[in-house]
Amino acid sequence: MEIYESTYQDYSDLAFEIETESALAAAKKAHISQKTDLAQIQQQMRTEKKQIAADLAVGRSKFVSESRQKLLIEATQQMLIVQNKGLEACVSKADSDKVGYGKLIQKLIQLGQEQIRGETVVQCRKQDQGLISGESKEGIENSDRGVIVQSTDGRITVDLTVKERVRQVCKYYAPQINSVILPEYELVE
Repeated sequence: MEIYESTYQDYSDLAFEIETESALAAAKKAHISQKTDLAQIQQQMRTEKKQIAADLAVGRSKFVSESRQKLLIEATQQMLIVQNKGLEACVSKADSDKVGYGKLIQKLIQLGQEQIRGETVVQCRKQDQGLISGESKEGIENSDRGVIVQSTDGRITVDLTVKERVRQVCKYYAPQINSVILPEYELVE
């Protein structure tokens, strides 16, 4: 029996060693797998961190763009208000001062002829035809105040209506007007 017990003990010890080695190998394999998983997790975290940073940058850019767009819309609306008030003031002045308006029409015709440098046709409102003397002229039913000077061949047209002149002046002085209306925002043309 002792032989059996000794052999049994040897086999038992051998089995324990095999189990221990097997458990150690499994633990080692799990540890290596965990290291691989850890490296993958770290890589995934770095990728997600980069994606979050990119998403934040896009969101910030979108916010800045929308804010800029709102400011541009506000500046444009303010410029249109200034332009409309300027036009109303010019029309009111023209209606109240017929002599001054006649002189303005003559200056506008002269300006148009200087720009064209040749034979011209002057287009104006039918009501303003009496203010234009000695020119080839056409009366237009629904024209704005002022004149449109055109070369006789029709290739060159200079719009010198009051509405167009006010628009040109507002466009020219837009940066100065804008600095008064929205001083914290520079107008980019």
